[in-house]
Amino acid sequence: IIFIVMGLLPNRHNFIKKIVFNFLLRDVEIVCISKNEKKFLENNFRQKEILYIPFGVDKEFWTPEINSSFVQKYILAIGNDNARDWDILVNAWEADFPELKIVTNLKIKTTKKNISIVKGNWGKEYLTDQQIKNFYLNSQYVIIPLKETIQPSGQSCCLQAMACGKPVIMTRISGLWDEKHLLHKKNIFLVEPNSILSLKESIMELNRDKRLYKKLSSNGRLLVEQIFNNHIMSKNIQSKIEYIINK
Repeated sequence: IIFIVMGLLPNRHNFIKKIVFNFLLRDVEIVCISKNEKKFLENNFRQKEILYIPFGVDKEFWTPEINSSFVQKYILAIGNDNARDWDILVNAWEADFPELKIVTNLKIKTTKKNISIVKGNWGKEYLTDQQIKNFYLNSQYVIIPLKETIQPSGQSCCLQAMACGKPVIMTRISGLWDEKHLLHKKNIFLVEPNSILSLKESIMELNRDKRLYKKLSSNGRLLVEQIFNNHIMSKNIQSKIEYIINK
């Protein structure tokens, strides 16, 4: 059995859970889609070999819009996992910022007129993939605010946005899945966890800096084309299966 994990153990885990998981997974091969989670599990879970494969999105479906302009209708935030820090994003949003559209099934309280909430749940298919893609394409850029976690939270949304040619502002958490390739102000804009000021400053900078915007847009798409796509992921899954069978 090969188990592809995401958030198997939280940063602060109890000893009993670790013992139970070790027992249940004693004969299971564990594969991570985050280099940092792989290191975390090797240090805190078990000494047995843990493998890594790069997670990837469908680069033929998630594609940029032809002749898209710099100024779009709104700024997008999307996601449903509990590591999303919607409170800090809402608190950072100023009255003179563009419209913020948040697509989520989680509860958000706000009276700010330039924030709108769209009900979305991937598992329950409230929105189709094409509708989600349209949200990306009609946005100026994408923000993924996160609470501190070792889980590679925001991974799929980040890569979908990048594949659509949209710059991404995301929290620099412990679960950042590949620090070698996710580079601040080269292909992504990283902000510190639990910092309204850091998030607010990043929004203001990206709003005014067209050169940085275009750089993040083109380099983000290139990152998906070269590393984080479905073709490379499938090849890595195949090679890991062959490795496990033959070792």
